[in-house]
Amino acid sequence: MARKRDLHTLLDEEIFQLLEKHKQELGDQKSVIEKALVEYDRRKHGHRLVIGDFVAVIKRKETGVAALDRALEGGIPEGFLVVVTGPPGCGKTTLAMQFLQAGVAKKERGICFSAEETAEQLARHCLSFGWDLKHEVENERLDLIGFSRLPIDEMQNLILRYGAKRVVFDSINLFHTPQELRASDSWRSLLKVLKENGVTTLLITEKPSSQEGASDPMDFMGDGILQMGTVETRDEVLRYLQVRKMRATKHSMRRFQVEVGKQGLQMLGPLVAER
Repeated sequence: MARKRDLHTLLDEEIFQLLEKHKQELGDQKSVIEKALVEYDRRKHGHRLVIGDFVAVIKRKETGVAALDRALEGGIPEGFLVVVTGPPGCGKTTLAMQFLQAGVAKKERGICFSAEETAEQLARHCLSFGWDLKHEVENERLDLIGFSRLPIDEMQNLILRYGAKRVVFDSINLFHTPQELRASDSWRSLLKVLKENGVTTLLITEKPSSQEGASDPMDFMGDGILQMGTVETRDEVLRYLQVRKMRATKHSMRRFQVEVGKQGLQMLGPLVAER
């Protein structure tokens, strides 16, 4: 018994159990140890395979833009915070509202905190695409908080009480500076709540045209970055969308042309200027 206790204290509990298992079978202590270690390695390798399988079947949220969902292996991974960045007029708000509308279609509650428009303005904007957000708000499937200047802790409480699974902040630059967010305990608490509750979030940031392709402090907060912008050709101005970053996703870094039409934002083929 003393010898068994010594082994138990020196070896991993799992190895000790394997030694006991093979002792009667092999007899020789050296053979027992070698076989137990081989089986131990095999079990650990098996755990690694399970982790790999888990990543492969990650849940994703459709964005409402079919071609973008295909480019993202089915959509944005559930619970991710994605920065949607670019200059004014490139379609960021339209993409964000389309994302919320796609959630409503899946019976997922959503909230938009807008620092730039009233709830009525947002609803009118979306009605032109056939999305009756006023109806969704009245039926408590969507909440639009216009001209929001709510403290972070109040936004967190709203998200929890409402049971939101999709959230949009438009534009986060107008709520707080990057320095304020990084130093804010309330913001870290909000991020924790969003992650723990599997809330998929779009964080819209305004970026001047002169800094369109450059990274900024807001970008580093995201699990993903969708860069939007415009390119002038000889004949017209084209909108584009580029997946700059999306963890747990194989994606292209090409810029794709987008158009805003009667059914919202659509992603077309590679940007004409880059073909």
